[in-house]
Amino acid sequence: MFKQKKITKSSWWDNISHKSRIWKKIAMVFFVIICIAGVGYAGQFVLIKTQAALWYLSDNTIDIVSNTFWKPMIRDAHGNVNILLVWIGGENHDGWMLADAIIIAAWNPELRSISMISIPRDTYVDIPEHNIRWRINQVFSTAYYRNDRNLKTAAEMLAREVEEMTGIDAPYYAVVDFNGFKTVIDTIGWIDIYVPERVYDTAYPNDANRWYTTFHIERGQQRIDGDTALKYARSRHSSSDFARSARQQIIIEATIKEILRKENIQNVSTIKKLYDEYTKMVTTNIGNQEIIGMIKYIFSLEHMFNFWLTSTCSHRWWQLMQTGCFLYTPNREWFGGASVLLTNGSTYNDLSFYDYTRNFGHFVAQNQEFLIEWARIKVLNAIDRSYAQQLRKGRDGHATQIAVKLKKYGFDIVDAGNAEEPQELTSVIIYGDEDYDTTISLFERFFSISDIERIVHNIEEEEEENENQENETMEILEQEEPLYDADLVIILWNEYLDTRPEQFNYNM
Repeated sequence: MFKQKKITKSSWWDNISHKSRIWKKIAMVFFVIICIAGVGYAGQFVLIKTQAALWYLSDNTIDIVSNTFWKPMIRDAHGNVNILLVWIGGENHDGWMLADAIIIAAWNPELRSISMISIPRDTYVDIPEHNIRWRINQVFSTAYYRNDRNLKTAAEMLAREVEEMTGIDAPYYAVVDFNGFKTVIDTIGWIDIYVPERVYDTAYPNDANRWYTTFHIERGQQRIDGDTALKYARSRHSSSDFARSARQQIIIEATIKEILRKENIQNVSTIKKLYDEYTKMVTTNIGNQEIIGMIKYIFSLEHMFNFWLTSTCSHRWWQLMQTGCFLYTPNREWFGGASVLLTNGSTYNDLSFYDYTRNFGHFVAQNQEFLIEWARIKVLNAIDRSYAQQLRKGRDGHATQIAVKLKKYGFDIVDAGNAEEPQELTSVIIYGDEDYDTTISLFERFFSISDIERIVHNIEEEEEENENQENETMEILEQEEPLYDADLVIILWNEYLDTRPEQFNYNM
């Protein structure tokens, strides 16, 4: 299968000791920032600030290092490099080998973007060939203990199940010990975070799970040390698993932000300590030459898109629908009273119905262009009531149905309702001079489009019409508020009813 590579100081660091010190320093900085950032949710802030913090490293030097040591990474048919990211809790925490966070990341170097999908730990799976029928976070620990505590085997087994669920093949994995972040944060001193919701956990494991302690942190801006950060990221008795995942993302982003502060990134002693901690906390089958080859792409990375499968759904209100809503909570009696999650379409007797989750995985991983375009979308229903009555079909609710379905697949829906005037075709109106080609082409997967129209804001005409209000007009034009309340408006007309199936399927 895959050759496991646990990066050690001697395996690579000593081998390049004869190279210049600047190359050694570049490589060390790269490992600390990119490898920690790459296995978590860092956000666009970090990606933008990385180049600013490393201002003293020229583009030419980065290219020399990358082109000298590089080895191409395995890509799928769509040009993506796919990696399974697994977080474990650490030896001092109960269930330390359970997968704390499971993320499949699809990185497209040419688009300079990454789509990441988080899999909730309580998702129930069935792997008959290994006699496993448990929560997905237990797949990792079971494989680990059944195979002489082998992280490679555990990561590969989990990767196969995540591939089945999302349809995204992952030849690479990175396993990260969450305890390492405690030491990393203590090395840089602290991190600043905003706590959106108060946490009060009276059953936080302490002293190797023999005792419990109370962990408490108030809402608001907080400066915290490594121990507090670890507890905030791992506390699970006072909120949902989805909220816990969000807290982990907050910690990761704040940690990388602090690392990238100029006084830290230019401190050789601090960077050396961070690199040493990285080698202890990360196990991966990504080779050193492959990581070095990523340098020239990583520094141009612009977009990170984070998704998660969820059961927080509403097919009635588009405002309440959540992207990635392809899970549901089954009857607890089926699972001995345990609260678990199943993929839509799965049942107690068939836990591996993954058609819908695969559709979603393919959609956000293989069509990252529409996420980069990020159009604000409004859906309007202009169907004639008499025509609907002739077909013996309902006239109302179609805009909401389309809005709900599009939002479920990651589109930015800003409004849905009835059109003020009747229309002649099911159409898409583009406001402004952006093309949104990928977004519009993807609409065809959900409904048929008969016409596309563009409306461009003409500043010259507006100035002529408001000649006496020139100053007021210029003030309006200089505001950061968008000129239109939507970039794309979908208008559903009569022929939409001709193509709409009798039973509307929100999942396909």
